[in-house]
Amino acid sequence: MSRDAMQEMVVDPRRPLSPGPSPARLMLAAQLCLDDELTDEEIARRLGISRRALVRWKHLPEFQAAYQRQAARLQAALDAALAAQAAALAARVVAGGHDPS
Repeated sequence: MSRDAMQEMVVDPRRPLSPGPSPARLMLAAQLCLDDELTDEEIARRLGISRRALVRWKHLPEFQAAYQRQAARLQAALDAALAAQAAALAARVVAGGHDPS
């Protein structure tokens, strides 16, 4: 790495640090990543950031927490849907009905 490139990485103490992504943007980024339908490049474009910024976000504890919250919500919704289907099937069996599938 060149000396100029290394100096660009040094934080200028006179320049204020950016506040970072908002919790709402992190939650949206986490949801888009969890959906697994878009590439990181497409997710970054939707968020108005670079792919490199998205990669940095993914390492933030706040992003990881948001991702885990979204994953837990998705798992709970899937569990509830599966339980509802199982209950409906069990009710048909008990009633003597037939499974249409």
